[in-house]
Amino acid sequence: MDRSEQRAEQRYWVHRTAKVVSGDEALVECTVLDVSRSGLRIGIGGWHLLPERFHLVDAARRTAYEARVVWRRPQEAGLLIESDLSAWWFSSTPLSVH
Repeated sequence: MDRSEQRAEQRYWVHRTAKVVSGDEALVECTVLDVSRSGLRIGIGGWHLLPERFHLVDAARRTAYEARVVWRRPQEAGLLIESDLSAWWFSSTPLSVH
């Protein structure tokens, strides 16, 4: 069975750079490969370094999400968007983390 037939939501290919942020520290850059209304798939070299929950920040698009890892594979992970933090993030977070 084709995996795309199992999806409840349409996914859109985007291929853009973002940062995985935990606390006040940017941990690693990643590539957002595709998005849906409730989640994202990211490409990352050291997938094992991802904490279970973190902030995913795309400074170019001024978006920030609280995300939770729902699956992992070598070089990529699937994330559930738990909340949109964009308005708060870009008004209150130090620029060094962006």
